[in-house]
Amino acid sequence: MAWVNTEGPEAARARIAEMLQSWTTAGYHLQHYYAMTAEAQLDLYEGDPAAALQRVTDAWRPLKRSFLMVMPSVRLESLHLRARCAAATALGAAASEQGRLQRDALRHARKLEKRRQPWTDGLVSLVRAAVHAQQGRDERAVDTLEEAIAALDQHDLGMYAAVARLRFAALVQGDRGQVEREQAEQHMLEQGVVSPERLLATFAPGFPDK
Repeated sequence: MAWVNTEGPEAARARIAEMLQSWTTAGYHLQHYYAMTAEAQLDLYEGDPAAALQRVTDAWRPLKRSFLMVMPSVRLESLHLRARCAAATALGAAASEQGRLQRDALRHARKLEKRRQPWTDGLVSLVRAAVHAQQGRDERAVDTLEEAIAALDQHDLGMYAAVARLRFAALVQGDRGQVEREQAEQHMLEQGVVSPERLLATFAPGFPDK
């Protein structure tokens, strides 16, 4: 995501295409996985979660057949990405599809949780909070966001903690929400974030506007 923050999504996609040109088209390799995850996150960044989810689901079978998922980092990151994309797509989906997409997001979040890696606890909570918010369960979403913030802070996932704080502040009025908002904005300022709104859509998607 560093490329998109400094150069914009078009330049980031050009870099990905250039990388793939020098790599074999036979089979599914780590480079293909990296390209898929980067492009899916660019889709989220540009406000097209349906394209992101389609990209991930199209790659899911070749990714599993490649045995890359035996690598813990690939398995954890891919499960989180799929859960994020499903939650994001559910937000704008027709009523007939929304429930299925929410269940898909929660299912992959559970799979991530079952890997028992403590640093992913906050990521799982972010996905669950988005689904709670979509279902109008704002109090449950706030409680789950508090869990996410605590876990993300504990494991030094600063940018994810920042977006969780912004989602929390959108749901909680008064000083309590303002304190979290100011802390998130300060972190993003220090990290040189160009578009906090686009980062929210990428790292913590699926929350209704408040």
